[in-house]
Amino acid sequence: MTEPEKSGAKRTEKRRDLSQVKIELGSGGVDSWKIEGMLPDSSLAELGAECKIKAPGLVDVVITKERGLWRVQGELEISVELPCSRCLAQYTSSLMTNVDRFFAVGQDPALSFGQTEMDTDVMFLEDGEFSVLRFAEEEYILILPMIPLCKEGCLGLCQCCGTDKNSKSCNCIQEEKPNPFAILGKMKID
Repeated sequence: MTEPEKSGAKRTEKRRDLSQVKIELGSGGVDSWKIEGMLPDSSLAELGAECKIKAPGLVDVVITKERGLWRVQGELEISVELPCSRCLAQYTSSLMTNVDRFFAVGQDPALSFGQTEMDTDVMFLEDGEFSVLRFAEEEYILILPMIPLCKEGCLGLCQCCGTDKNSKSCNCIQEEKPNPFAILGKMKID
């Protein structure tokens, strides 16, 4: 639901399509917005080369004006299918994050001084338009695991024959590689 937040307002339309919702933060008059709904997987960009979106993304955030900035707080959730980095099996994971970001209307002042680094605590919206879809996509990318694992104790694939050690064992003999730092244990320290 996207509307100016009113005290005591009831939640309705929990699954409203938010893919086209854009809020003019610089228009004035409204100091708070409640955004609750979903982003269809068809409207979301690819989050990664090997990541498949399995269900619509859920958005439940509040935008409030604080000290001349716009604060976005709430929760985002998405279900994705990823390949395990150890055994290569596809698995589905539901990812959720709490967000707390600040936005300002206008251009980042650091850019006017020729600096290449921008303020990392505040995101600047030159046109003052907050796109729910663009914001959610960026947050979804940030919560994707760097090393996706189908389960914490995944044993991975055998380095010799390629057998998935999670489902069956193999008869390959694993040679222990010498530790290159073992020589340090023999050093004398005076």
